[in-house]
Amino acid sequence: MIIKNGKLFIKNKFEDDHHLVTKKQIIKNITIKDVKDNIKIDASGCYVVPGFIDIHTHGLGGYDVNQVNKDDMEKLANIYIKEGTTSVLPSTVSQPMEKTYK
Repeated sequence: MIIKNGKLFIKNKFEDDHHLVTKKQIIKNITIKDVKDNIKIDASGCYVVPGFIDIHTHGLGGYDVNQVNKDDMEKLANIYIKEGTTSVLPSTVSQPMEKTYK
């Protein structure tokens, strides 16, 4: 897959006219040359950046990590993904140990 025409974040600055080439969801190359591929995403007017990592979160979108079940955790994960966050470290708040384990 190729993501083209976006502003790519490369070496601490945004660059135009670069293409991001991926294979099986792994970045394989960043190039200014036109690359042939069946799947192309036109990112015109968009910024292309690495996924964000939230290293301390209590929840999002009405979900509290202390109160969610397995299905709600999946819904919470999908909200993070839509916001550009690819990894999270759910953080609990002080409460009785039995609730934290649950």
